Amino acid sequence: KQPFQLARPEQARRRQELIERLRGEGLLERNKGTALGPVPLRVGLVASPGTEGYQDFTGQLLNSPFSFDIVLVKTLVQGDAAPRQIVSAIKTLDEHGVDVICVVRGGGSKGDLACFDDERVARAIATSSTPVFTGIGHTGDESVADLVAHTRSITPTKLGEEIVAIVSSWYQGNVRTPSAHLLEVTADVLDE
Repeated sequence: KQPFQLARPEQARRRQELIERLRGEGLLERNKGTALGPVPLRVGLVASPGTEGYQDFTGQLLNSPFSFDIVLVKTLVQGDAAPRQIVSAIKTLDEHGVDVICVVRGGGSKGDLACFDDERVARAIATSSTPVFTGIGHTGDESVADLVAHTRSITPTKLGEEIVAIVSSWYQGNVRTPSAHLLEVTADVLDE
């Protein structure tokens, strides 16, 4: 038990040093400045299919009244091989022309979520020319990936809800409200 307890302060120190390095390079804010289009219907997804996080996120989009096009790049979301796969997936989707890249992973232990504190993952998110949204873990979890992302949601479900809300807001303001006004004006003209 003792070596594990000693490793935790060391991990926390390395994580804080990484955050400070990224801050010093301006990478904590870089992706936040990337413009998100008004109707992000083409969603790049970095996830492991079949997991709860994947199901929770995609369920929100697929059960909405909108026609989302989900472009999935399968990755591991824990373990030593995960960071390399996540970085590759982000780069692939960034070149693919999606509106937004969503990185999702359901809850787990700190060790399970450690790949999202990896410097390579943080840099891939920060330097992406596409806005990167994260929905990683549970309410109390916050990874370095969350810190450098354009937008962070507390869970994959919440991230799905937020993407649907963005599209819904656009639809309300640009389709429903104008069409209701047009119908009202047309009715008035017909009444005259």
